[in-house]
Amino acid sequence: MTFFLLTAIIILVCSYGILMAGLYMGWNRIRKKNLPDSQFTPTVSIIIPYRNERGNLPELIRNLSQQEYPSELLEYVFVNDHSGDNGQEILEKQSSTLPGIIQNLSSPVGESGKKSALRLGAQSCKGDIILLTDADCQFDPGWISSMVNTFSDQNIQMVQGPVLIHPANSLAGHLQQIEFMSLMMSAAGSAGIHHPILASGANLAVRRLSYLGGCQQLKEEINTGDDMFLLEFIKRENKKSIVYLAAREAIVRTAAASTFTHLWHQRKRWTSKATNYSDPEIFGVALLVLLMNLTIVSSLMYSIFFGTLILLPLFLWAIKTLTELPLIVSGSRFYSNTKNLIWYFVAQLIYPFYVVFVVIAGLFGSFNWKNREN
Repeated sequence: MTFFLLTAIIILVCSYGILMAGLYMGWNRIRKKNLPDSQFTPTVSIIIPYRNERGNLPELIRNLSQQEYPSELLEYVFVNDHSGDNGQEILEKQSSTLPGIIQNLSSPVGESGKKSALRLGAQSCKGDIILLTDADCQFDPGWISSMVNTFSDQNIQMVQGPVLIHPANSLAGHLQQIEFMSLMMSAAGSAGIHHPILASGANLAVRRLSYLGGCQQLKEEINTGDDMFLLEFIKRENKKSIVYLAAREAIVRTAAASTFTHLWHQRKRWTSKATNYSDPEIFGVALLVLLMNLTIVSSLMYSIFFGTLILLPLFLWAIKTLTELPLIVSGSRFYSNTKNLIWYFVAQLIYPFYVVFVVIAGLFGSFNWKNREN
């Protein structure tokens, strides 16, 4: 029995190591790739759904007004998802300062959720390229031009951009920053080897026709996963048409979850969609990551209660940490945030337990998001 158990663990460890090596190879591939130097300037529609974001909307408008892109080619589509604050009033007053076409829409009665808002925005917009972000995000003046310029290659249908948790002023903030950076590096690395497994709707650009097709595949009965289900749709059409833009000027910044409760419900929301993935690569990688963390936790519990295989959890922890480290170091350098590396080792002590508990809670429990119970 012990022989078969150890054999299974060795296979698991080797598979995880191969995964990390592949992601690192993919990241290096896109980092070495020359960025487009042409000034490709199609019409762009920026779709931003929002709900109860009155505190973030003024800064969002300021960031958008500073974009270095021809104003006559820009369209801003804001979609109010039944906000309970006066955010819509703030937006309508301040958005008039934006150069370009402005649409202030509201989800109709009986339709709610981000996916419904995105569909309404996509059906109303006119741009050749749809650029997606969230109302609580911030970006530099070169954001639009860098993301859109990538579409100078007519074969590209989706461009993923980097997202950074910022600022990180607390222990929870630092740990979230490290965790999210590892997710972004996984998204970048997997796209670099033409097997994309992650996407973030906080920084995503798609050709309009592809997005309109993808809107029909977002599984609106599931109140999360608009980015991932869109990724699956485009990947089925042509996985090589999805690229990741490793450019600092394209970085989108978003705040860390403000409370533990907020973080807990956010992560449960992310996890809850996992059983609905149809892409075997996405599901397989998610399962492999879960099994690696579950094995560390279970081997630690086994060694504590039975007093045998005491070094096994330490061995697994070390292997996991070391195989992930090159990707994490590269990410810290890209985001100019190497000082935060110390928090990676702190996170590694917590992360196996955190992953197991979040997966269980996400798959079998409910979550509250934007004052909605799911």
